[in-house]
Amino acid sequence: MGPVPAAPAADRRRPGADEALDQARAHPEGDTSYAAWDIAGLLASAGRTGEAVALLQQHTPADRHALAGYLIDLGRAEEAVAVLRH
Repeated sequence: MGPVPAAPAADRRRPGADEALDQARAHPEGDTSYAAWDIAGLLASAGRTGEAVALLQQHTPADRHALAGYLIDLGRAEEAVAVLRH
């Protein structure tokens, strides 16, 4: 039996992810760079890596390594290298 193919992004959404994201964003510190790292992780685990990248781009350089990792996940390695160099 071979490996199971990856599910499309829409099929990887975690139950309750939207509720968790809403609660995290509503927190008094939900718009800080510290919270952005956690919220980006929730987004990425819900198959919303593009949204995670957009969020972290607002908070660079604080979340530079996480941003680079998500850019690589999206096949944007050159951008990831540029982020890490700055």
